Amino acid sequence: MLRPEAQSRPRSISLRAKLTLWMVVIFLVVQLSLGFVFELYQRRSINEFFDARLKARLDQVAEAVVPLLPAVQNVDLYSQADRNRELLFQKFFLIQVFDESGVPVASSEAPAAPLPPAVLSSLLGSSGPISVPLPLSIPKDSGAARAAAKWVPGPDGRRFVVLIAWSDMYAQEMLRLLSGVLFFSIPIGVAAVAISAYAISGIAVRPIRAMGHMARGLEPEFLGERVKLTGSGTELAELQQSLEGTRLKLEAAFGAQERFMSNVSHELKTPIAVLMTEAQTLKLDQSPKEVRAFVESTLDELYKLGRMVDSFLLLTRVRHGKATVPNQESCLVRDIMVYSYEGCAPMAAQHGCRIAIRLPEEPHMDVAVRGNCDLLRSVLDNLIRNAIRFNPKDHVVHVRGEVVDDRLLIRVRDQGPGIPTALLPRIFDRFAQSTDEQRRGRGHGLGLEIALGITELHGGTISAANCEDGGCEFTISLPIDPATDCTPPLQHAN
Repeated sequence: MLRPEAQSRPRSISLRAKLTLWMVVIFLVVQLSLGFVFELYQRRSINEFFDARLKARLDQVAEAVVPLLPAVQNVDLYSQADRNRELLFQKFFLIQVFDESGVPVASSEAPAAPLPPAVLSSLLGSSGPISVPLPLSIPKDSGAARAAAKWVPGPDGRRFVVLIAWSDMYAQEMLRLLSGVLFFSIPIGVAAVAISAYAISGIAVRPIRAMGHMARGLEPEFLGERVKLTGSGTELAELQQSLEGTRLKLEAAFGAQERFMSNVSHELKTPIAVLMTEAQTLKLDQSPKEVRAFVESTLDELYKLGRMVDSFLLLTRVRHGKATVPNQESCLVRDIMVYSYEGCAPMAAQHGCRIAIRLPEEPHMDVAVRGNCDLLRSVLDNLIRNAIRFNPKDHVVHVRGEVVDDRLLIRVRDQGPGIPTALLPRIFDRFAQSTDEQRRGRGHGLGLEIALGITELHGGTISAANCEDGGCEFTISLPIDPATDCTPPLQHAN
């Protein structure tokens, strides 16, 4: 069972979501501000409009009342109020007449209360109609909301005050309509802006996504491909030019590195071949047993070193896309696993641990893969030796083969400290080693990359993961040779 290498982190918000959110927030602030100003302006305009209509109606009512002064009666005002109420479709319409001291003279709605002194003071400084507070004598359930008054001359030289009041239902209806429009326009506007902002931010971050996609595929074998970012614009063109320059530098650096490694490998082949030839020509018939064992061990190690150099040259060609699998044949998996076990057992004994091997079980005992048997064995050798180096003393390295669907899986597991979290994503990179391993000098960080390159050359994959109960596990996945598929046929029922 595998354990996660990092604790669960809170999901970060994507740049597209952030841009969308910021645009919506900015729009909402602007819309609320403009809506507040617009509502204030419209409320003022509506009030001024109905105040103007009220004062105009006051002038008309005053013209009709002046001929009736000073003997105007309540009944006269009743008829005037009824006509205006029907004409204006008003629920309520009031007409009142006061003398200079504010004492009621007549009213369409009896009884009438005297005018407040503040209203008289306001009228004294005005020559035309003014808005005034509603008369105290108006019932609260009458629906009246606006009132206006003005001075009018009487026939005997005295002045009178004519006051009218009406219901404010039209103005209130317009104000409610205004509030409703603003209330519904905000969420509709936010939704429209959110959709637009999401689309615009998607266009804005598209080059970044393209750059991320390109960066994820920016591997040595793909460095020869020119950087191409979809879209137009000066900024995008400059970004593409900068990335292309970086790619060319990386391509040159990797090319120089590959040439160096290839040259070194070629140079190593000559002294290895010379040493092997000289060791093979030695006459050991009369030599002591220790000398013969030393020469045989030396030959064996030189042979392994020669195969490693060949593998490294092959890996270099793989990285350049020029390699093919040499000497392909059908390789029995059990033979590869047994030979690797026998070759790595002495190293395990030297490190004080042992290897437990489990071959594929029936009906997959004779399963095979297509490829180069020596190269495939070197892949498994690298993984087993790597596990031995990290396995604690007196513990077991488990090697297990199994067939899942049409794939062969070989798992190599140790019981060591596991792979550091920071190193796990790049464990198969060249020279990838933890600081402790570099300090201890255990290997050079080439084995896993060679194993990966050979496996990919055979159409397979390698993965690595830490285990929940300690240690790590490497898994080789290779396609099965169809000619050796040993899955039993389905039995037909009688």
